[in-house]
Amino acid sequence: MNEGRAGHPGSCLAAQVPSIVTVMAVRSAVDAAALLRSAGLRATGSRLAVLRVLDVRHHVTAEEVADAVAEQGIVLSTVYRTLEHLERVGVVRQVDLTPNRRSYHLVSTTEHLHLRCTECGQISEADAVLLTGAAAKIEQATGFVVDTRHPVLAGRCRRCQS
Repeated sequence: MNEGRAGHPGSCLAAQVPSIVTVMAVRSAVDAAALLRSAGLRATGSRLAVLRVLDVRHHVTAEEVADAVAEQGIVLSTVYRTLEHLERVGVVRQVDLTPNRRSYHLVSTTEHLHLRCTECGQISEADAVLLTGAAAKIEQATGFVVDTRHPVLAGRCRRCQS
């Protein structure tokens, strides 16, 4: 469990995350600025640039974001600080899709599962409600509470099964 990080169970910052942060599509600088303001943030150049990358490219690492915004003079350390701040206020979510690879994406209006193919590495998404029954059974049998808000399930995609 990711205790101590904003928006996660056990976090002292969880109560500070605005409830309004259901992310709209960031199709323009105006949308991105409105999203930042709704989270109580100023629309700085680095924040706008990072949001635009995350809107176009889902599940990217900080390094990939930095590569995409380098021409704007935004360096990796700024990207890390920006992602951390955006995550703290609930605009961005971090997910560990593979070992040693922390990825980020915009928080969506619907909770979803990440499905990671162990053969080709493809990442796809499915509605988190599909896991609800299984999570309840796991908790009942083991006492372990599954965080169904953003799990990553490993397996084989349809293409790799063929």
